[in-house]
Amino acid sequence: MLYRKHLAQAFTYKSGRPPEDLLKAKGIKKVYPLASNENYLGPSPKALEAINKAKNEIHIYPDTLCSELREKIARFYHVNIDNTLIGAGSSELISMLYTAFLEPDERVLKPNPSFMLYKVLASFMNLQCEDFQLNPDFSYNIDTIIEKNTPKTKIIIVVSPNNPTGTIITQQQMDKLISSLRKDQILVVDEAYIEFNDSEDSYDDLIKKAVDDNFEKNIIVLRTFSKVYALAGLRLGYLFAKKQIVEGFLKVLKPFTVTSLAEKAGIASLDDTLFVNKSIQLVKDGRKKFYSEFDRLNLDYTKGYGNFIFIKTLDINKVSEAFLEKGVVVRPCAQFGYEQAVRITYGDDEANDQVVKVIKENLDLFKRK
Repeated sequence: MLYRKHLAQAFTYKSGRPPEDLLKAKGIKKVYPLASNENYLGPSPKALEAINKAKNEIHIYPDTLCSELREKIARFYHVNIDNTLIGAGSSELISMLYTAFLEPDERVLKPNPSFMLYKVLASFMNLQCEDFQLNPDFSYNIDTIIEKNTPKTKIIIVVSPNNPTGTIITQQQMDKLISSLRKDQILVVDEAYIEFNDSEDSYDDLIKKAVDDNFEKNIIVLRTFSKVYALAGLRLGYLFAKKQIVEGFLKVLKPFTVTSLAEKAGIASLDDTLFVNKSIQLVKDGRKKFYSEFDRLNLDYTKGYGNFIFIKTLDINKVSEAFLEKGVVVRPCAQFGYEQAVRITYGDDEANDQVVKVIKENLDLFKRK
């Protein structure tokens, strides 16, 4: 074989979108894309306007540092520009994290089930990535994290709200976790869905601690423009950390990975508060509808705080097929570490009604409480 030997066992990422020819073969004309936690509203009008204005300059290389967007984010969150960094989606920032901070014999510790890319990228790079299990109700168990934290553990990852369960870390849990960290470790807090989190039990804003050079623990806060800002197709993520941590990322920064169109769209999106509030309200309306319907149907689902819902099934293949037959594209959760569950993104009223209709017609395929 020509490629590196460890890649024979690499964990390959698979997207949640079925091939177009499969949809055509089934004669499906109306598709409800609810598999990938995309913003069902589409992008902000201000973002589209910014892209249109910038399109005549795409023959010019973008600014590698995305200085204009970094400055915008720094003002928006009241931090120094040296405490921020932009990447081509959170995925690039995660890859940079591993490249800059992990020695070959050091380990990543991540939740299970959770966002699979942490494991995927570790396998690509032949790094050790270990799981800590969530509780049966998918809440975090900090004692489990502490028990799994060995001298070789360099990076600990938590995702809140967690993908695919939507569950969160409480203030007490976060305090306990941070206090348990060694000074030579990094805690990565993935907040891709933070804008949808309205739980009163959630931890306080971590950005101030993350950027405080005098704080003795090392925290990186990861965020994205893919979800509430609806720029998933442009690939735009950002982080907050101490200046010396950001400098570590800059050591491995590739040139020109974030496009100029993505940067302009990100800048404009931060100004569109009306659109952000509308996106959040769409999710809250979807939650309210699903919770009411699913409680009435006695479904076994998880109440979460992302823009999606996690539902346990009895036959995931039949469930996926039943949804697809009605044009509803959902996400089976086997790759996330949970075999018998489906994750469904909240859509508009029509899409949500279609989800409820499919479930009612196939109740025997879903786990009940």
